[in-house]
Amino acid sequence: MMDIEALVTYITDKIMLQLANGSESNNSKKLYILGETTNQIEQFISDNDYVRSTDHQVADAILVADLSVSLLSQVALFSPQSDESTCLLSFFKEKKPVFIVKDSLSYTDEVEKLPYLMGKVIKDYEATLESFGAKFVECYKQENNEKRQVLTYDKLGKLGLEIGSKFEVSEGTIVTSLAKDYLREKQITLIYRRKEE
Repeated sequence: MMDIEALVTYITDKIMLQLANGSESNNSKKLYILGETTNQIEQFISDNDYVRSTDHQVADAILVADLSVSLLSQVALFSPQSDESTCLLSFFKEKKPVFIVKDSLSYTDEVEKLPYLMGKVIKDYEATLESFGAKFVECYKQENNEKRQVLTYDKLGKLGLEIGSKFEVSEGTIVTSLAKDYLREKQITLIYRRKEE
């Protein structure tokens, strides 16, 4: 009899533990992040009752942290040529929520410099993603209507920084994917200066 009672207690404890752990994970929606995570994105995840998922196949939604023109066009034209575009298209096909961080689009500065019709093509691609169900969200809310700095590949190239040098930017500066590649290639270190309060 003692062995059966011990077995029942053991099984009951295991079931209770699984129920406790399972109830937390089952009630939470899983969000896959395509790109790098920031504190603001973590706050978005928390505010919208998601938990972060490292596997896009089990995620309930996706957040695109840095949308490039290449990724935008591949998805809008249903022409996936990368793992990222294939992943993003799968969320649209399965009608799962797709969030795109509007205030960190890596091509915003370049679009403003393009001729009207070229810029319109990019805006049309964005509209296509919205028609697929994408929601453009803001994660980087600014106090006092202060505009965030965006560091692009083009801006870095014009600065003519030396290999291995250090470059100071204000805290909260958004660094595009191509700019990050440039910094790695040139071994340039970014130093973030805190905003004075």
